[in-house]
Amino acid sequence: MSNVPSKKPPVSTSYTGEAEPVTKTSHEHLSILGLIGSVMFGLVLAVVTVNMALTALLSGTIFPNVEVAGRSLAWKTRPQAMRSLEAIDTPRRLHLAIGDKEITTTSTDLGAKRDLNTTIEAAYGVGRQTPWPILGVLSIKKDGNLGYSYQVDTAKLSLFANKIVADVGKAPIDAQISFVNGELVAVPDQDGLTVDQSLLGDMLQKALTRDKDQSVSLVPSKVPATISLAEAQSTLQSAKDLASKSITLRYQDKVFQPDSKTVASWLTFPVATGLEGKKALTIVVDSARVNGYVQTIANQVGIAPVNKKVTVKNGVSSVDQEGQDGTAIDQDQAAAALVAALSAKQPLDYTVTSHQVAFKTQYNRVTTLDGVARYIEINLSSQHLWVYQDNQVIYESPVTSGATYYGFPTVTGLFNIYYKTTNTRLIGRQYGPDYNYDVAVKYWMPFYQGFGLHDASWRSNFGGQDYYYTGSHGCVNLPDATAAFIYNWADIGTPVWVHA
Repeated sequence: MSNVPSKKPPVSTSYTGEAEPVTKTSHEHLSILGLIGSVMFGLVLAVVTVNMALTALLSGTIFPNVEVAGRSLAWKTRPQAMRSLEAIDTPRRLHLAIGDKEITTTSTDLGAKRDLNTTIEAAYGVGRQTPWPILGVLSIKKDGNLGYSYQVDTAKLSLFANKIVADVGKAPIDAQISFVNGELVAVPDQDGLTVDQSLLGDMLQKALTRDKDQSVSLVPSKVPATISLAEAQSTLQSAKDLASKSITLRYQDKVFQPDSKTVASWLTFPVATGLEGKKALTIVVDSARVNGYVQTIANQVGIAPVNKKVTVKNGVSSVDQEGQDGTAIDQDQAAAALVAALSAKQPLDYTVTSHQVAFKTQYNRVTTLDGVARYIEINLSSQHLWVYQDNQVIYESPVTSGATYYGFPTVTGLFNIYYKTTNTRLIGRQYGPDYNYDVAVKYWMPFYQGFGLHDASWRSNFGGQDYYYTGSHGCVNLPDATAAFIYNWADIGTPVWVHA
């Protein structure tokens, strides 16, 4: 036998279990990527195509599903939208419920007018924030429901809001201290109410944007008082302590001691502001009330002066009653001592001083015609004068008296000639700016202050009713002959009776 190796038959093997993973070739990978790219390109192409179609379709029109105050403007051009909204022009009512107040008003009352141009431009702009209309269409659900734009008369709206705030608002009331039935009591504080005017204005403007009647509800805010009841009660206790201080006023053998109720009635409680802006009740002694109390003491102990009374009849004096000095306490000093002690929260024991009050002389001047042999009578109504001697008229004459219309009437009453002179000048400025005259007269006989009898050479007529407008500055004007007669006839002291 030869030694040639024999061929071994192939060995067969068996395998049970999972199949071994098959490794992909690079050609297979490229095939999958190409497929994905084709799909994406198709999608992009589709989106671009749809976007272009929408751009063409929506050119110049409002996007679909866009509404203004619930009214659809979809697919409308601007002019079409304008006509659609112009057809609705009804003033809208606003019902306001603010606290317990119910107020109804209208958009017209608030000075609100729809701004359709701005409204339509806002509607047209919905969805156009992006160059891709398809994305804009998708955003309409969120942004497409619009309200009206309004032109608002801010002054009118502010005036309305101010009125609401004034009607609804209520200022807080601080706790205070009052004197009631002879007792000091603390009066509780009260919260106030206020309305935020800015918030109210915003709510009104938002309500106007909806094209329908609206109800607006707003709860006023409470405004607490600056001074609480507890703070007032603390001040009240301090006031009661002050009112219980011992107060004694002595005058001669009399003693006056006001009780705590009387002292409490002198106190006031103004509000003061501290360095940090904190307000608080303070205690102040009212000097006027203290003066009133001291006056009651003065009325009890004072001795009034007795005035001297003198009657002067036709120039002759007679004493009807002699005068006697009186006595009065020094009220100002006593009151000042009281105020100072209480302001310092100290008791007081004070001796009241007094001073003498001099009497006055009262003159009763009487001029009568009883038994008078010579006097002059002037009747202003008839503008006439009579001269009497021994009860007989010995001379009479027309006269011209003061210009009543211009405020220069001749004084009426019973007087006496107290001075006589000739060839003098009468200057009115000493009696006031209205008496602006400077004239020369031959005879001057004054009978009361600047009123007198004198000639008036510048007058051609006397005795008429024209005196009312063209009369003198109050004197009695006489013709030259009359003035000369009376000057030579009348003595100083001659009665002059002037009546209407």
